[in-house]
Amino acid sequence: MEDKIIKCKDCGQDFVFTVGEQEFFADKGFGEPVRCKSCREIRKAQKSGGKFGKTERDW
Repeated sequence: MEDKIIKCKDCGQDFVFTVGEQEFFADKGFGEPVRCKSCREIRKAQKSGGKFGKTERDW
Protein backbone atom coordinates (compact mmCIF):
# COMPACT_ATOMS: atom_id res chain seq x y z
CA MET A 1 0.00 0.00 0.00
CA GLU A 2 1.20 3.55 -0.73
CA ASP A 3 0.23 7.07 0.27
CA LYS A 4 -2.45 8.49 -2.03
CA ILE A 5 -2.84 12.02 -3.33
CA ILE A 6 -6.49 13.12 -3.26
CA LYS A 7 -7.97 16.40 -4.53
CA CYS A 8 -10.25 18.10 -1.98
CA LYS A 9 -13.76 18.49 -3.36
CA ASP A 10 -14.23 21.85 -1.57
CA CYS A 11 -10.99 23.79 -2.03
CA GLY A 12 -9.43 21.80 -4.89
CA GLN A 13 -6.07 21.40 -3.14
CA ASP A 14 -4.26 18.07 -3.21
CA PHE A 15 -3.73 16.33 0.14
CA VAL A 16 -1.99 13.13 1.19
CA PHE A 17 -4.02 10.16 2.43
CA THR A 18 -1.26 8.26 4.24
CA VAL A 19 -0.94 4.50 4.53
CA GLY A 20 -1.66 4.78 8.26
CA GLU A 21 -4.82 6.79 7.58
CA GLN A 22 -5.89 4.28 4.93
CA GLU A 23 -5.48 1.42 7.41
CA PHE A 24 -7.42 3.32 10.09
CA PHE A 25 -10.25 4.16 7.68
CA ALA A 26 -10.39 0.53 6.49
CA ASP A 27 -10.52 -0.77 10.08
CA LYS A 28 -13.43 1.57 10.84
CA GLY A 29 -15.22 0.73 7.59
CA PHE A 30 -14.93 4.30 6.26
CA GLY A 31 -14.46 5.23 2.60
CA GLU A 32 -11.71 7.51 1.38
CA PRO A 33 -11.97 11.14 2.48
CA VAL A 34 -13.14 13.67 -0.10
CA ARG A 35 -12.05 16.80 1.81
CA CYS A 36 -8.69 17.92 3.20
CA LYS A 37 -8.28 18.29 6.96
CA SER A 38 -8.88 22.07 6.88
CA CYS A 39 -12.11 21.73 4.91
CA ARG A 40 -13.28 18.87 7.15
CA GLU A 41 -12.74 21.07 10.22
CA ILE A 42 -14.60 23.97 8.61
CA ARG A 43 -17.49 21.70 7.66
CA LYS A 44 -17.60 20.18 11.14
CA ALA A 45 -17.67 23.65 12.71
CA GLN A 46 -20.52 24.72 10.43
CA LYS A 47 -22.54 21.66 11.44
CA SER A 48 -21.93 22.27 15.16
CA GLY A 49 -22.78 25.96 15.03
CA GLY A 50 -19.24 27.21 14.53
CA LYS A 51 -17.90 26.40 17.98
CA PHE A 52 -15.36 23.71 16.99
CA GLY A 53 -16.81 21.50 19.70
CA LYS A 54 -15.90 23.91 22.50
CA THR A 55 -18.42 25.36 24.87
CA GLU A 56 -18.67 29.08 25.38
CA ARG A 57 -19.99 30.65 28.54
CA ASP A 58 -21.30 34.14 29.11
CA TRP A 59 -20.00 35.33 32.47
